[in-house]
Amino acid sequence: MKATTGVDTFDWLDAIERHHTTTDADLLAAYGLLGVEIDRTPEEADESALRLHVAGFLRPVAFDGSEYTYELSIPDAVAA
Repeated sequence: MKATTGVDTFDWLDAIERHHTTTDADLLAAYGLLGVEIDRTPEEADESALRLHVAGFLRPVAFDGSEYTYELSIPDAVAA
């Protein structure tokens, strides 16, 4: 899984932290998407990535074999 930035990463992480459906584990996985070393299994990170996708923080922009590339986004409801 790869991520491309489309928004300010500080604002993106802050919005994830403030969102009503995301967890601390999801926030940790978000740091992992930015390249920070995290203590999560690939399965745990994938589970969090799915929650971030459903919440609107990740938009799939490409799929190559078994790897997704996501664009970071901040849902309108959180950005306001």
